[in-house]
This record gives sequence, C-alpha cells and structure tokens, in this order.
Amino acid sequence: MDRKYITLKNLIIDKEKCIGLKFFSDKVVQALVNDLPDVQWRYPSEPVF
Repeated sequence: MDRKYITLKNLIIDKEKCIGLKFFSDKVVQALVNDLPDVQWRYPSEPVF
C-alpha cells in the first residue's frame, strides 16, 4: 500500500500566521489540497499556505 503524507508547518509570511503544507504531489493528494478553502500558492519551491 502506498502511504501518502501531508506535513503541516507553522509559518509567518509577511507578518501573517499561516499553515504550510508539504507533500509529494500525485493526483489524489493534489485534488485534496485543491479542495481546501482559501488555499494560496507561493513559489514552486515554497510551501502552500
């Protein structure tokens, strides 16, 4: 069984508290992340928050 993980990380970006998401992308995980409300993407090498 292939295990999928999403790691959460506390971030402060531009003096705003955020939650970063770190994960290895595949279509299932990406679909779950895309369904989260108010997701904002940063640069490709930076986390989603």
